[in-house]
Amino acid sequence: MKRIKEIIPYLYDLVLQFPFKKYWVIGISFFIFFFFTLISFYKNFPPHPIIKNINASLHPFGMEIKAEETKISFPFKIRFLSPEISYKNKRLLSPQEMSIRIYPLKYIFGKKGLKTKIKTEEGYAEFDMTFYKKNLNFKIKGRNFRYEGEIEMPLYKLSYSLFLNGQIEGKINTEEISSSDINGNVEIKNFVLKNLEVGNFELKDIQIGEMESRITGKNGSISFGDISFKGSDLEGNVNLEIILSRKLILSRLKGNLSVKLGFRLRQMIEDMHLPSQAFLKDGNRIDLKIGGTLGNPSFSML
Repeated sequence: MKRIKEIIPYLYDLVLQFPFKKYWVIGISFFIFFFFTLISFYKNFPPHPIIKNINASLHPFGMEIKAEETKISFPFKIRFLSPEISYKNKRLLSPQEMSIRIYPLKYIFGKKGLKTKIKTEEGYAEFDMTFYKKNLNFKIKGRNFRYEGEIEMPLYKLSYSLFLNGQIEGKINTEEISSSDINGNVEIKNFVLKNLEVGNFELKDIQIGEMESRITGKNGSISFGDISFKGSDLEGNVNLEIILSRKLILSRLKGNLSVKLGFRLRQMIEDMHLPSQAFLKDGNRIDLKIGGTLGNPSFSML
């Protein structure tokens, strides 16, 4: 301890008496100048060109990002305040905040990496992706992430809301889809079918409840395990396989859905004088075949 006390004053005197100490002053001055210049750059840099390029890359997927306010943050991060993410000119998400972070050092090694985080009132979702040569490595995780969506088809229209938890990670080979590898688990909570319109008939606020599934991806397809759910209005199970395409929204869906109707839902159908016997089995069950694509799903009677 005594030796340490002797060393500290010695080092202090060495710095003060160093013959080139003026260069220390010059160096520190330049550092302060460039530091505050960098801060000013991030504060005043217009993010619009970056947003324009982001939307240009999203355009082939039919997506667009708008926001009330955008900011550039250090290091290499763009923040969207009160953003709106649309798909085919329809609102897809309206989170509180969204950020995109890029990794310039990865570009030195031929990699393109970015991390997107979407915050909502209840939770968040993160998308971490790195593209290298022909491989897309990704990791997606969410916690209490609320999602609201809608599907509009010629014969029916539906909207829904749910909360997502879980994590999915893996690798997609853009040239050889069959060599892709995906693993993860997903938990859905508070799944509500907010509105279902079939012709002139309409059902509202159908409680589906919770479901959980293990996800595996091999040989060019993603498989969801036998998913069971049980809510106050519906009870059933789903088997689903997604056959991947290079353009993800064109990935084909293949599966079955079997549901039993609860008392309240059966009563709603009876009150609307629907020809329930035409599509119900055993008086309270519906069996459907799932088809179409990820961007345009379809359902048909079994």
